Amino acid sequence: MNNHIKKMLRITDDNLNLISTEEANINGMNTLIIKGTYSPMPSACNNCHSSIVDREGNSIIVKNGKKEVTIRLLPYQNLPTILKLKKQRFYCRKCCHHWTAQCSIVEKNCHISKFTT
Repeated sequence: MNNHIKKMLRITDDNLNLISTEEANINGMNTLIIKGTYSPMPSACNNCHSSIVDREGNSIIVKNGKKEVTIRLLPYQNLPTILKLKKQRFYCRKCCHHWTAQCSIVEKNCHISKFTT
């Protein structure tokens, strides 16, 4: 079912996993809510560009919780559709930098899908 929903929404990112769908009343309107997680593994730190592990095999970049965001998608069968996505947070032990994984369906610091016009 996960892949069918992703095809329907034109989502091609393999790191995005859809967990469930439900219909809820938000602001007086029936809304389709899709819940998912986004957890890619980074190749290097965004700040200091250090690799995931050091020479001794110790982890430099570690997972540091998740941040839930709400992304507005195109309506499906005349229902407003939103994606409640839990995006992975990371921490670099070398430079003490935190960041959140960026999903390909939405621009950075934006909550409206690229597909929405």
